[in-house]
Amino acid sequence: MTASASRRIAIDIGGTFTDCVVVDERTGTLDVIKVPSTPDDPSRGFLDALARVTGGLGVDPADVSLVMHATTVATNAILEGNLARTAFVVTRGFGDILEIGRQVRPQLYDLESMKPEPLVARSLVFEVSERLDAEGRVVTPIDMADLAAAADGIAAAGVETVVVCFLHGYVDDRHERAAADHLRGALGAATYISASSEVCPQMGEYARACTALVNAGLVPHVSGYFARIGAALEAMGITGALQVMKSDGGLMPAALVVDRPVDIIESGPAAGVIGVAELARRNHFPRVVCFDMGGTTAKAGLLLDGQPILAPSFEVGARAQAGGGMARGGGYPIRAPMIDLVEVGAGGGSIAWIDGGGILRVGPRSAGASPGPVCYGKGATEPTVTDANVALGRIDPDYFLGGEIRLDRDRAWAAIEEKIARPLGLSVPAAALGILEVANATMLGALRMVSVQRGFDPAEFSLVCTGGAAGLQADTLMRQLGVADAVLPPSPGVGTARGMLFADVRREFRATLLRRLDAEGAGLAGAALETLTRRAQEAFATIALVETLGFAFAAELRFLGQSHQFLIPMANGVLAGDEPGDEIAALAEAFRAEHTRMYGFASPTEPIEIVELVVTVTSQLPRPAIAPLAPGTGNGGPALKGRRAIWFDADAAADTPIFARDRLGAGDRLPGPALVEAGDTTILVAPGSEARIDVAGNLTIALCAPAADASAPASAIAAPTRCEAPA
Repeated sequence: MTASASRRIAIDIGGTFTDCVVVDERTGTLDVIKVPSTPDDPSRGFLDALARVTGGLGVDPADVSLVMHATTVATNAILEGNLARTAFVVTRGFGDILEIGRQVRPQLYDLESMKPEPLVARSLVFEVSERLDAEGRVVTPIDMADLAAAADGIAAAGVETVVVCFLHGYVDDRHERAAADHLRGALGAATYISASSEVCPQMGEYARACTALVNAGLVPHVSGYFARIGAALEAMGITGALQVMKSDGGLMPAALVVDRPVDIIESGPAAGVIGVAELARRNHFPRVVCFDMGGTTAKAGLLLDGQPILAPSFEVGARAQAGGGMARGGGYPIRAPMIDLVEVGAGGGSIAWIDGGGILRVGPRSAGASPGPVCYGKGATEPTVTDANVALGRIDPDYFLGGEIRLDRDRAWAAIEEKIARPLGLSVPAAALGILEVANATMLGALRMVSVQRGFDPAEFSLVCTGGAAGLQADTLMRQLGVADAVLPPSPGVGTARGMLFADVRREFRATLLRRLDAEGAGLAGAALETLTRRAQEAFATIALVETLGFAFAAELRFLGQSHQFLIPMANGVLAGDEPGDEIAALAEAFRAEHTRMYGFASPTEPIEIVELVVTVTSQLPRPAIAPLAPGTGNGGPALKGRRAIWFDADAAADTPIFARDRLGAGDRLPGPALVEAGDTTILVAPGSEARIDVAGNLTIALCAPAADASAPASAIAAPTRCEAPA
């Protein structure tokens, strides 16, 4: 990397398209590239996008300061059951951990409910005599003869990776470390050896085991993937650091990610939320519902005061349900932080179908990148959400991806007629509108799950939409959810890639404590926080990009005897001092307030327990300055491209003006109906809504003022009137 390098590249690989954003740090200008994803080898899509950067855009490889990447390589390996063959070494008597699992079922009363298959076959589970108690005291010393026999069995089995997971290894890892060291010596460098305490030093042996096993199973795939990308970058002459987006919204150098691929399972969705968070901070949106709709899935999340909500764990490998969601309890628990999102199988490529009862369904199956929707003309026959929008005139067949791909509207129309309209006795426009309505219902369920079902009033929020397919559904979802407005930031179709431009290097360190929140527990917590802070400093000392570190401290608390806890921020990492009482009282008060917000009640006398301590380390990267938008004429006149007949209802198509987004200026207002087209997405403004453009380039859709009706009761909600265009 040269001292004058000033181009930052962010690449996100989605299920349908690979998105790339290039920012010039000197001018703030952005360039956007979309290429089809390559599911057989995602790295090809990554390299195709890079080739367009150095070829089509003419960017000098030596001018690239940083390459950021969000990838589905870990997710795909899990979904395809393509984890490495792994052996599992456990405490004697606990060889059935994976078969027993948890008493959690996807559907409580489903007598045919099936548990997920164990991550390791029983023949590859090896028991070793050893035992620690819950305080970390040695009950049974580790039996080295047992361990040697296990090493012989593992060598004969021909596995790629090994995980050691002993009982209470999260309290004291001495036995796990000893076993891992012995196995490394016995099996050689060709076999990847991991101790559960290195990956997940948290209580709960099943979740800890699953986390460590999934991590180890991903290592060969992820390391090979980044080795190919690293070699290609070097061959192209790009020496800028390669940073990978993690599930928690932070970046980490690729060289460190290869040992912790479990941290990048939800890499892409996290990047999109980070971009929305930056937009919320810059535009002073205190409360935001994030919505991302791509070609395969839609995701919803929440931002409070510009900050995403983090979940300490999630599931992978759950089966999709007909309604579009994932079956809770049907996958493998992963103890790793991720941005809290609800994901449903509803995207532009989601397939519309009729079930055995004659009911129209949309998703969770997707046409993906190949063959894609019917309108792509690649042999698909089942209509999708994108086909419905094309049939209704909402997507210009000659301007998809800025004209790079020509769509076939006649094929889309015919597929909807054959597969949906004729069987249901509907016209094609009615069937296409029905497809969108069903897809919207699935996405609305996700949006309500992260807002209404968590005790928040959507009317207090803005809906910020990203993803290539979101612009066409944003207006409808805004109305149905009841939010104040819907915001489409610049280049929303590459929102995930754009979001990485505003991410920081970040990592979380945890330790289990299980002590009461009192003077004695606070003293132990203070010592544990000091240890975690030292570990964090040592880990970040090897990262070249990091110059200054920021530390945030938190504790997971619960009432004694409860099984669910809340993560409560701490003012600093010192809980015990000369006068610890005030700090203890403040932490207890914050916990009770959160418990009351969630459950409506908090006991003022019940003792509180510290479950885990968390230290989060962040190194903020420089934020690229985005160039402001030039003033417009007020009515978007210079951006008018023409007019087209678009179906808003099944009775008749409406003559609708079409605007080019890149020619709109700050202050422009577009009354609905209108379409705004860009190379990465199309935005629909329905009748009764108005789009406004601000100086940051955001397009905000809001309902027009309601029409006055003197005869209507005061409680009635008046229908919006048609907006008037500014002179």
